[in-house]
Amino acid sequence: FADPLSGVLVKSPKSFLGSKISQNHLSHFENIITAMLEHIRGVAEAAHDCTISSAVLGRPVRYHGTQGKEGDTQALDVMSRAAARAGFTDVRYELEPLAAAYEYETGIREEQKLLVVDVGGGTTDCVMMRVNPQRAGRADRDDDILGVSGDRVGGTDFDEALAWHAFMAAFGKDTMRKNGFPVPHSLLYDAISIRNLPAQLRFAKSKSEIADLIEQAVEPEKLERLATLREQQLQYRLVHSAESAKMELSKADDFNVSLDYIEHALAIPVTRRGLGEASTRLVDKIRDLALEAVTAAGAKPDVVFLTGGMAISLVVSDAVADVVGKNVRLQSSDMLGTVGKGLGLCAQRMLGR
Repeated sequence: FADPLSGVLVKSPKSFLGSKISQNHLSHFENIITAMLEHIRGVAEAAHDCTISSAVLGRPVRYHGTQGKEGDTQALDVMSRAAARAGFTDVRYELEPLAAAYEYETGIREEQKLLVVDVGGGTTDCVMMRVNPQRAGRADRDDDILGVSGDRVGGTDFDEALAWHAFMAAFGKDTMRKNGFPVPHSLLYDAISIRNLPAQLRFAKSKSEIADLIEQAVEPEKLERLATLREQQLQYRLVHSAESAKMELSKADDFNVSLDYIEHALAIPVTRRGLGEASTRLVDKIRDLALEAVTAAGAKPDVVFLTGGMAISLVVSDAVADVVGKNVRLQSSDMLGTVGKGLGLCAQRMLGR
C-alpha cells in the first residue's frame, strides 16, 4: 500500500493455485483466499446469528496451470488450508459444472440429458448429466453423471489473445530494429500475460531492455508506449480493455477501443472477425471439451446449458452448436450466479440441512 507499483498486479488468484510458482508466492494466494472465506463466513454468521463451521466449495475439473494432476493436488491443498484457517472444520468439494446442472434441474419437470458448458475466467468445464427433479434429493448422483471434461482455457485467455492480436502492434509487435532484426515478441507477450507471475516479474524488470529497443527501433514511438505500459503498470488495464471489447463484440460487428490512458487519442479498431481469428485455438479447445463429454456419455444432449462469464460469447455458443447440432436448444440464465446457487443445493444435500 505504501508503494503500489513496487509489486505486480495479477488477475484471478484462483488461476495461480495449480501453477508452478514459488512457495512464498503461493502462500500469499493462500492468505488472500483465507481472508475471502473469513469474510464470507462472518457475513453469513451475522445474517443467520449462528456459528458456521461447514462449507461446500466449488472446484473446476482441472485447475489452471501446467502441472496437471500435481497442480490439482496443490490447488486443493491450498484451498483446504485456507478454509481451515478461516474456521471451517468440515469442508466438502463439488465440481462446478455439476453444481450448475443441479441448479438447472430445479427448473424442469421431466428427465433430460443435459450438457453443461461452464466457461469461466481460467477454466472450461463440461458435464453430460441425466437431470430429473424426482432424483434431485438423492445424496449419490454418480449414476446420473454420464461424461466429464475440463481444461485450463477460459475467458482471460480470450482477453489476452485479443490484446495480442489487436493491440500489441501499437506497442512494437511485428516491427523492426535498425539492424534488420525484429523487435522480440517474448517481451511483448510477457506484458499481456497477466496470469503468468514469472512473465509479469520479467516485464517489471525490463526497463533497460525497453530503453535499448527504443534506441534501436525503426518505429521508436511504439516502444515508448511499451515503456509507459511498464512504468505505470497498465498491463492489467490493457487486458481489461480487451475484455470490454470482447463483450462489445457480442453485440456489434466492430468496436473502437480507447487506449487514451497510454497515449492521448490512441484508439484501436477491433472486429468480431478479428476476435474469431485471435481465438481460433481457444475455440477449438472448447469444442473438443464439449465433444469429449458428449462422446463419454455415448448420447446426444437434449439441452445445452451455458454458464460462466465467457459462455455468452457467440464464438463459444457457435462452437458448442457445431458439436451438438443446430437442432439442440442452447439455454443460459444467471451466467455468474448459477454455480453458486448449485453449490447451495449441494450443501443442502451433502450436509442434510
